[in-house]
Amino acid sequence: MNKRGATIQSQWNAARHTIYEAIARRAAHAALLGAVIVIFAATLPGQSRASGQGLQQRLEFALIVSRHGVRSPLAANTRLDPYSAIPWPRWDVAPGELTAHGYELLVSFGAYDRRWFTEDGLLPAAGCVDRLVSIDADSDQRTVASGEALAEGLSHGCHLKVHARPQGELDTLFHPDASPAGAEAREGALESLRKGLNGDPNSVSSVNRRLLDEMQEVLDGCSIVTACSSELPPPAKQLLEIPATLKPGNYAHLFEMHGPLATGSSFAEDFLMEYANGDSMSSVGWGRLDEEHIRRLLGLHTAYFSLTHRTPFVAQVEASNLLERILRTLNQEITGERAIGTLGDPGKRVVILVGHDTNLAALAALLQLHWTVDGRADDTPPGAELQFLVFRDERGHASIRLRYMVQTLTQMRNLQSLSRRNPPAQLDLVVPGCPPAGGLCAWSDFRHVAESAINPAFIEGH
Repeated sequence: MNKRGATIQSQWNAARHTIYEAIARRAAHAALLGAVIVIFAATLPGQSRASGQGLQQRLEFALIVSRHGVRSPLAANTRLDPYSAIPWPRWDVAPGELTAHGYELLVSFGAYDRRWFTEDGLLPAAGCVDRLVSIDADSDQRTVASGEALAEGLSHGCHLKVHARPQGELDTLFHPDASPAGAEAREGALESLRKGLNGDPNSVSSVNRRLLDEMQEVLDGCSIVTACSSELPPPAKQLLEIPATLKPGNYAHLFEMHGPLATGSSFAEDFLMEYANGDSMSSVGWGRLDEEHIRRLLGLHTAYFSLTHRTPFVAQVEASNLLERILRTLNQEITGERAIGTLGDPGKRVVILVGHDTNLAALAALLQLHWTVDGRADDTPPGAELQFLVFRDERGHASIRLRYMVQTLTQMRNLQSLSRRNPPAQLDLVVPGCPPAGGLCAWSDFRHVAESAINPAFIEGH
């Protein structure tokens, strides 16, 4: 393991002993839950596949864009506390860092990926896979650590290096809005967002008022789960009193959007992280939330992302360069033609990029992808994977399948081991404009759809 991986790993060694004890305690409870998970994929990993013409398909290559795992809130408690009647919980990691629980969840996810890639013949059942797998992560602690966790699950104890820039150094693969086209990108993004808001930044607060009111009740000390407390003082700041503003961003941000929806979206994510991290229910939303309420409040996050990262022009800026790099990599694998700007090295069978929910949302917007997985529409939970899978039939024709795979909230909270009997929730995606054949899209059709979606102005080096 490299120096960075060793440092990350050592931070959690002490915590792991406690986690493994918790796994044992939860095992009996998990068995009672039955882990009944709906699998949305048309075919399960490891099953034989056939195209619409009845030809057998062989999995040849996988490129995965993954979100980092469960993290602590991005904001420090000093920024969070004014919005709630009771101080927010303290975490044992710095703001925005991967937790020990989040690390173990991704070890399990990596191990599951290894198993089904083995069943499909893409990776060997035993031995090291460092020559066959490449992992690149954004430079944040949570993304690098998430890559290390996936590497541990995939590698069966062998060395599998995670490639990343030094922490704090911007990686334009994951944050392309800092490219030389930044000024044009920021201006276009602002204009696009203003149109989406009908010129009024307050409009999104009105549309999402019901969920914002429910969020405020939780912050005030009220919920359906527990009775309201008249002894709690009102928070110093109220959600609906936050001025709604939209202005140009700087450095790695296209824009800065503030207001009730942006803040409520962040709080909903924080509650999700508390729940997925396995925290006591008495501390998840101060004991005022259950899973049903968390799912409902996540509608604020979905609404915010639909506006800020699925707006077409914004998605072009944020994902054109990434999708172009993905296309080059897929084309090199399919045609055998060496190219510059590809991801991973030639000969790799699995290439994994560990980034952010913003990357997943922008890619989905470019390709007009939508999903409902684990009961949530277009959600991008911790560890979510958008998989670009290359299949080749008996005639040598290549096709693409896009699959979205996530650990369910129950699996994350209870640190459940993933297996064929308890798999992640998953869905084979339909790409608009790409005629499917047995769930597959011919490579030429997919390439045309993707190239048509990319804005060349935002390809790095263009």
